[in-house]
Amino acid sequence: NVKTIPRRVGFGAADSLDVILDPLGIPADFDLLSIDIDGNDYHAWSAVTIYHPKIVVVEFNPTIATGVEFVQERNPRVQQGSSISSINALAREKQYELVAVTWNNAIFVASEYFPAFEIADNSIHALRDDSSGVTHFFYGYDGQVFLRGQRSMIWHGVPLSAAMAQQLPVSLRGSPEDFGPVRSTLLKVYRRLRCIAQRVPWGASPTRGSTPKP
Repeated sequence: NVKTIPRRVGFGAADSLDVILDPLGIPADFDLLSIDIDGNDYHAWSAVTIYHPKIVVVEFNPTIATGVEFVQERNPRVQQGSSISSINALAREKQYELVAVTWNNAIFVASEYFPAFEIADNSIHALRDDSSGVTHFFYGYDGQVFLRGQRSMIWHGVPLSAAMAQQLPVSLRGSPEDFGPVRSTLLKVYRRLRCIAQRVPWGASPTRGSTPKP
């Protein structure tokens, strides 16, 4: 009794799941919906308004750390995926609760069924225990950038390089408090050039505490 429908799933008036599923005559609260389309999963589920399946499985981008909000551009030509945090927020809007997380799938149930699972804490921080796909980017007080965790682009097989991720030339790495007049001036010039190149207002870079003065 399996019916296969060779259709491209999207989120518009002609290719949303609402449109694709409508001819099947299935109930609005059918048992299981699995969305795995390598990119626009968030938008495909967001576009579902007629149906309210009991269980929904949605793929998320496993390279994005838990707690990071990221929704890729709503564009059928873009394949980036969205974060589990953003997909979980969408689930809450749709009245679903998270009950399990695999390496790259979040499993939700309609809110009315959630009490049956007896899960004390269903936050993504509690249920996501495999973050092996995440690359951690951080830097020292001297400005040197470090990478930890996943050290290659999973789907492309390209190694991630800490050397290529450096944001400061070697001559400007160190604690700015220890810089003399020449290095302090060079840092100001370099910072300003980077702001211009990235079209960031001068002095507007987000920092914790005081913002470096021009």
